[in-house]
Amino acid sequence: MLSKTLKRVVLLFLFSTTIFSCESSDDTLDTSGELLGNWELISYTNDGSTSTNFQGNPLRTTFTGKAINIDYILTFTENPNKAFTENSSLDFEITSSANGTSSTETSTIDNITSESDWSRDGNILTFSGDFGSFNTSAPVIDDEISANPEYIIKELTENTLVLTTGVSEQVSESGFNIDIDVNLRLEFTRI
Repeated sequence: MLSKTLKRVVLLFLFSTTIFSCESSDDTLDTSGELLGNWELISYTNDGSTSTNFQGNPLRTTFTGKAINIDYILTFTENPNKAFTENSSLDFEITSSANGTSSTETSTIDNITSESDWSRDGNILTFSGDFGSFNTSAPVIDDEISANPEYIIKELTENTLVLTTGVSEQVSESGFNIDIDVNLRLEFTRI
């Protein structure tokens, strides 16, 4: 039961941070390109861990995930600075390991619709406001999970946009405090 609860927490957390999310700045790649326009999501990957105590015993789960069957376009406009997507979808495959046992699950996320104000300060991209809604085939917990609305622009050229973020948070579910650490990487190509 706890393993299913952890998977639900991780899935909801990953879905919400896909739509908005912080990590330290690193300017090693070109980030001088123009952000405005339409960007097609071509890769979304993550890795991380959860940890909690169950009946006095520590339980740690590690996971990796990737988006497949991606149909997701993100559009940036200015005056006003808006970022939005409409009726996008993807399947999300997550492999988790706990106590020597691994499992892989795939969930569909569809009808992704979002709109947010955005700002850029160097290689920090910030979104504000409620940035999304979606449908999913995954079981979802009721607790709200917050997300830091900052992404690091790792690369921004004429045709490539790479965003990363790292999130650490503690959530409560079914009487358990669960620590979640996750790193996300999103790659887009201009269309």
